[in-house]
Amino acid sequence: MLRITIEVVPFGQEDQAKVLDQITVANDLSHPERPLWGNYKVQSRNLPDGHVFNHRRDWGFWPLIHKVVCERESQGLIKKAEPPPW
Repeated sequence: MLRITIEVVPFGQEDQAKVLDQITVANDLSHPERPLWGNYKVQSRNLPDGHVFNHRRDWGFWPLIHKVVCERESQGLIKKAEPPPW
C-alpha cells in the first residue's frame, strides 16, 4: 500500500504545515496474473474512489503514482496545470 500525503508548508514553516489531501493506493488482489501484475484501489479524502488497472509491479511506484494522477485527470476530477501566460 502507498499513502501519499500532500501538504502545504507556508514559507517552509513546518509548524504551519497543513495536509491538503491523503491518497491511499492499495493492491486489490484481483489481477489474474498476480503477483507480477496488480490492480489497485485508489482512495482520497477529497476525490471519489477509483482504480488503476494492469500495473506491472516491477515498474515501481512512480509510474503507479503517474497512473493515479492521469486517471483522475481523464475523469475530469483534477485539471492539468496550464503554463503561465508569459
